[in-house]
Order: sequence, then structure tokens, then C-alpha cells
Amino acid sequence: MSRAMNFLSVILFLSTNLLASVTAELTLIDGSGLEVLNYESGDLLHVRVADADANGDGGTSETIDVTITSETEAIGETLTLTETGINSGIFEGSLGFQEA
Repeated sequence: MSRAMNFLSVILFLSTNLLASVTAELTLIDGSGLEVLNYESGDLLHVRVADADANGDGGTSETIDVTITSETEAIGETLTLTETGINSGIFEGSLGFQEA
């Protein structure tokens, strides 16, 4: 399934304790894991989030959700990122899109 994406923005929604200080690092990457700033129509959008606070159970790989929005898709698409390993705190996922 393709997604229409122009001027891409990624919004990270995490359930957090309001008293806790939570930070996450979001990186847009290519299929090799290298950081990228632009995607061509038909490419896969790859997202990496590093967030130790989202790693609630050190004994299992977990998931987090991010919302992908653009000028042409303001409602957005939810993308589930999966922890890359047990207790890693690094979550990745990908989504196909094409220019509207």
C-alpha cells in the first residue's frame, strides 16, 4: 500500500509519566541504517527512535507507535516501530510512500 507524502514530518507519541524526564532521538534512515534527509517517490521511509525510557521490559522486544504526517496526509499514518533487540531501547520500522 502506498502513502502520499510531501514535506514529511514525523511525530513521536509515547505514553510517559509526567514527572519523568523523557528524551528520544528520532532519525530518518535508509535501508542500510544510514541517516538521510530526503526520500524519492517510491522509496521506503525508514524510521529509527532511540529511547531507553520506552524500553519498559528488559526481557522482551517491545513496540512503540509514531505518526507520519505530510501536507497531503494531515491525518497521518500510524507506524509501529519494533525494538531491534531485547533491552536495546532502539526501535525501527518502515513505510512505503509516493508523491501525490
